[in-house]
Amino acid sequence: MLSLEMRQHIEKATRDFWNEEIRKPSFAEIAQGTEIGHRIADFVSDKTTGILSVRFTAMFQRNKVGNKVPRSMGDIWIVNEGIAHPVNVKASIADNGGQPNMVSMKKLLAALLEWVIPTFCHQIS
Repeated sequence: MLSLEMRQHIEKATRDFWNEEIRKPSFAEIAQGTEIGHRIADFVSDKTTGILSVRFTAMFQRNKVGNKVPRSMGDIWIVNEGIAHPVNVKASIADNGGQPNMVSMKKLLAALLEWVIPTFCHQIS
C-alpha cells in the first residue's frame, strides 16, 4: 500500500491540478449533457495519469510488444518505497451518488496467483 505521506502528495497534486482544470471553458464543454460521469471518465483518466507520471516515479503495465495493457490492474503504477503500486483513476460527480467501478475480484485474485502482486507468507513455528 502507498504510504500515507505519498497518498497525501498524490491527493494534493491531483486536487491542485483539477481545481484549475475544471475552471477552463474546454472542461465545461466536455462536461455538459447527460451521463456526465461517463462523458468525462476517459478525459479525467488521461489527464490524471499524465500529471501523476510527470510529478511522481510512475510506470504503466505493458504487454510483450511494449503496448500499454488496456485492462491493467492499475491505470498507472506509482513507485513508493521501492514498490510499484497500481493506482486506479476514477471519476464521479460529487453528491450525485455515483459509484465508480473498482478492480474486479477475479482480476485481483489472478494477479495474486500469478505473482504479479507478490504475497508474503510467514511460517509460524
